[in-house]
Parts: sequence; structure tokens; C-alpha cells
Amino acid sequence: MCSWYGVECNDKKEITSLFVVYQRIDTIPPGSLSQIKTIEELTLANNKFTILPTNELNQITALRVLDLTNNLLTSVDKDVVSGLPNLLALILSGNQISRIQRDALDALPRLVTLYLDENKLSLFKKEYIEKISTLDFLDLSQNPLLDIEEDSFESTTQLTNIRIENTFLTSLPETIFNPIKAKLKILSLADNKALSFLPYNLFEPLTSLRVLDLSRLDLSFSFPHYLCSAVASGKLGVSTNMSPYINRICVRSTPKF
Repeated sequence: MCSWYGVECNDKKEITSLFVVYQRIDTIPPGSLSQIKTIEELTLANNKFTILPTNELNQITALRVLDLTNNLLTSVDKDVVSGLPNLLALILSGNQISRIQRDALDALPRLVTLYLDENKLSLFKKEYIEKISTLDFLDLSQNPLLDIEEDSFESTTQLTNIRIENTFLTSLPETIFNPIKAKLKILSLADNKALSFLPYNLFEPLTSLRVLDLSRLDLSFSFPHYLCSAVASGKLGVSTNMSPYINRICVRSTPKF
């Protein structure tokens, strides 16, 4: 099997990676995966799954990366990934997920990376990730998000990289990033065309922030001018296509005290 396309093995001829993509499958035959206990990376992208094959997945305890990009999942239910204690990355991009059941992701004690982009989430709740204390990267981009609960990041204090791009958000709670102010290094809010107002002090507590992307946002009347000195000193980097906008605003505006 180690010579098959989409299969990778270790020196002991044990399967460690399995890629089953563009096969239009919507189910996994019983026993076909659960018998392979050594799989660390499983990619089932670009298929037709509407529900996750719980019985099969939860027996692959060595799994570290699970990629279900571009399937037809509509929800993430409790116990779906409860048997994956070593999972580091869960990739659910490009599905139709509109609901994440409370506690659905609680049994992932080592999860570091979570992709929820390109789904149908209109509200992001604290309960979705409050038990994932190890989370480092979160992508919520390209969801029809109307609101993010103010305390969403209260328990995920290790987050360093957040992407919330191209949503329907019109504003953000002023203290939403405070729980991760000492850790957050990269934040992208690009392409949120309805996001015309940001609380003035939204970014001020973020002492570790090194990259900020506000590309294609109309913040002419609510730009936080304390960012000007951070950019000028080199402590904060901005995306290339955002630099002319930053320079124009900072030059023509007087800092607010």
C-alpha cells in the first residue's frame, strides 16, 4: 500500500498519511480507516461528505491533521472528533457549516490550528472554542458573520494569529482582543466592506501585535491614530496594499489624545 498514490509511510512501512481527494465520496466503509492506527495526517478534501464518519475517525488516535476542505458539512456536532487526543490541526474550510454544537470541539486538548473559513456561520460564540486553551491560529474568513461574542477569546489565551476577512461585520466589541493582548501577533480584518467603524481603543492593548491588515476597509472617520507611531517606529507591519492608505491617513490627521 505504501506505493499507492496518496499514501505515505514511515520507515516501518506503516501508513502515516492518506490523501483521498476529488473522489466524490460521501461515506467511509466501516473498518477501512479505523484499522490503520498509525495515520497522522488524513486529507478527505473535495468530496461529498455531509456528515463526519465519527466511528471511523475517533479510532485513529494518532491523527494530528484532519483536512475536510470543500465538502458539504453543515454542522459540527458533539463527539464527532472526540476520540482524537493528538489532533493539532482541524481544517473545515469551504463547507456549509452554519452551526457548531456546544462542546463539539472540547475533546481536542492539543488543537493548535482551526480553519472555519468559507462556511455559513452568522454568529461566532465563545462556547465554540472555550475549552481549546492551546489554540494558536483561527480563521473565520468568508463567513456571513454578523456578530462575534465579546468574550469569544477569553479562554483561548494562546492565540497569536487571527483572520476575520470578508464577512458581514459592521463593528467589533472594543475589548474583544483584550484576553489575548499579550500574545496576538497577526490580525487580519481585510475586505470587511461593511466594517466602517472600529472602536478607537480596539488595538491599543495589543502590545505583541506585529502584523495588521485592514486592507479595503473604509476607516476614514474612525482610524486609530496611535497606530501611526507604531507603524512609523517599525513595531507594527502592515500589508503592502494597505501602506498608501496608512500613510495618507497618518500624514493628514492629527493624533487623538
